[in-house]
Amino acid sequence: TDYSERGLKPSNTKVFTMQVDKTIQIYETLLARHTIMVVGPTGGGKSATMACLSSALTKLKGAGIKGQNYEKGHHYKLNAKAITMDQLYGFFDPNTREFIDGQLPSLYRACTEDFSPDRKFIIFDGPVDAIWIENLNTVLDDNRTLTLANGDRLPMTSAMKLIFEPENLNNASPATVSRAGMIYMSGSVLGYRPLAQAWLNANLNESMQVYQSLLTEVLGVVLEFADREVKPMIHTSEVQKIQQLLTLLDALLVKAKAANGGDVAERHYARLFWFAVLWSLGATLEAGDRVKFDKLLRQQMAGLYPIEQMEADGHGQQATLYDYYVDDDSTDWESWASRVPTWVYPTDSQPEFSTILVPTVDSVRTEFLLKNVLDQKRNALLIGAAGTAKTVTADSFLLHLNSDEVLSKKINFSSATSPFILQRTIEGLVDKRQGKTFGPPGGKSMIVLIDDMSMPEINEWGDQITSEILRQLLEDEGFYNLDKPGEWTRIEDLLFIGAMAHPGGGKNDIPHRLKRHFAIFNLVLPSDATIALIFGSILAGKYNTRYNVPTDVLGALGKLTEATVAVWSRVMATMLPTPDKF
Repeated sequence: TDYSERGLKPSNTKVFTMQVDKTIQIYETLLARHTIMVVGPTGGGKSATMACLSSALTKLKGAGIKGQNYEKGHHYKLNAKAITMDQLYGFFDPNTREFIDGQLPSLYRACTEDFSPDRKFIIFDGPVDAIWIENLNTVLDDNRTLTLANGDRLPMTSAMKLIFEPENLNNASPATVSRAGMIYMSGSVLGYRPLAQAWLNANLNESMQVYQSLLTEVLGVVLEFADREVKPMIHTSEVQKIQQLLTLLDALLVKAKAANGGDVAERHYARLFWFAVLWSLGATLEAGDRVKFDKLLRQQMAGLYPIEQMEADGHGQQATLYDYYVDDDSTDWESWASRVPTWVYPTDSQPEFSTILVPTVDSVRTEFLLKNVLDQKRNALLIGAAGTAKTVTADSFLLHLNSDEVLSKKINFSSATSPFILQRTIEGLVDKRQGKTFGPPGGKSMIVLIDDMSMPEINEWGDQITSEILRQLLEDEGFYNLDKPGEWTRIEDLLFIGAMAHPGGGKNDIPHRLKRHFAIFNLVLPSDATIALIFGSILAGKYNTRYNVPTDVLGALGKLTEATVAVWSRVMATMLPTPDKF
C-alpha cells in the first residue's frame, strides 16, 4: 500500500484509499491470471491506476524488497480499433505470399525475445468486440499462445501479461469474459475531488486561500445542479468538466498575475473562478438552460455577481453572466460588447458574401476562450447547430495566429474518413526531427482544425474507429508505423480544434474517452441583436450613397433585418412541422 501511494505522488495525483485498493486488486488478479480486463467509464482512473501499479513494482524492485512479481514494469499499449485486422495480426503479401507481421505479433515477439525478469504489460486500450478478440482465444485460455495465420505459434512467457482497458463490455462474448480476470473502476468512486485537490496542492498559496472553499465545497453544489437541473447539448464526464475548469483557471491566473504584477486581490481570484465555472460546467448549455445556470450562479456568488451592470440588449433579452468577462485591468466584470471591434465594409473590393465575417459578441467571446485553452496546450471542441459560425470562428482564430511560431491546417472529416486516411494526413503535416520523433516544419507548433469531427462512420459494433486513432494520437502522442510494424512514431507539438453538430437527430456523437481530451464549448444561435448587427453592417456597407442608392431605400435598410427576423419568428411559431412536412 505504501509503495502504491508513492507510485501516485510523483504525478501530483491526490492519493485516495479506493484508488490504492484498486491498485492492489489489479496486482492480486495478475498473480492469479495472465489476462485481465480493467473496465470502467472515462475518468474512473483505469490508466492512472495501471501506471501506479507499474511504478510501485518498479520502486519495490529498486528498494531491494523481495516479493512476488516485484520487477520493473514496461507498458506496450495498442488500440486494436485504430487499425485494421490485417494491420493488427498480419497478412500474406498478395505478390510474394510472404507473411507480414502485424502490430501485435511484432510487440509479442519483442516481449518473448526479452529474457529479463522485467514485467511486460501488453495493454489493449480501446473497445472490445466479439470479432478481433476471438482471434486471441488461444492466448486467453491456458494455452497462452498467439497463433498466426502462417502457422507460427508464439508462447507467452511468465513475465508477460495481457491487459484490456475498455470502457464497457457490451460487445464482448461470454467466452472472452470468462477467460479474463475482471476489475471494474466506477466513475463515481473518485469523482472530481482528486483533480481539485491535486490542483490545490500544486497552486495554493496564502493569497489564494479563497480557492480552498470554492473547489472543495461550493463546486459540488454547482456540479449537482449541472447534472440534475439543466440539459447539456453533449454528454461529458464529471472529470472532463473539472479539467476544463482548471485549464481555464490556469490560463486566467497567468494573465491576471501578469497584468497586476503578481498582486491579485481575493475578489479578483473569486471572479476568475466563477468565470471558469461558467465556461466549463455551463459551457455546453443552450440559451434556455443558460438562464437557469445564471440564476444558480447569482445565488452562489453573492456580492460578486454584476447585477448592477446588467441591462437588456435593446431587443428585450435580459443580459446574463454569459455576456460578461473579468477584465484584468479593472478586476471587475465588463461587457463582451466592449471588446467587439467596429467592422467596416471594404471599399476597395467587392467581397464574396461567404467570406464576410462581422465580429460579434459570440465570435469575440469564442476566440477568447479558444486562445486561453490552447495557451494551456489543451485541445478545444466547438459544438452547435448549423448557422452558429463554428467553422468561421475557428478559421478567424487561426487567421490571427503568429505564423512565425504557429502553423495551422484544416482537415474535413466525412463518413468515408478512415483511421488510415487520418494517419497518412497527419504524417503528411510533419517533418522528421530526430530519431523516430516528428513535428511540424521549422520547429514550430501546429493547430489542426478538424471540421465535422463526428462525421466518420460508426461500425456495426457502435465504435467510431477514426475517433479511436485520434484519441491514441492525443493520449500517446503518436502512431504505430504502418510500414514497420511494432515501431512507434512520436508526433509532438500538435494541438486540435474540433467542430461538430449537436449529437442526436441523425448526427453522430464521439466517444466519451475522446471528449475528455477537449475543452468543449457550445455555440448558440445568434440573438436578435447579433443578427441585426451582422446583416445591418453588411447592408449599410453594401448599399449607401456611394452606389447612388435612393434615399428612401437607405431609410428602409435599418428596418429590413428586424422585419425579416419578425416574419421568420412568426412563421416558425405558426407553421409547425407535421408528419408529412418536417
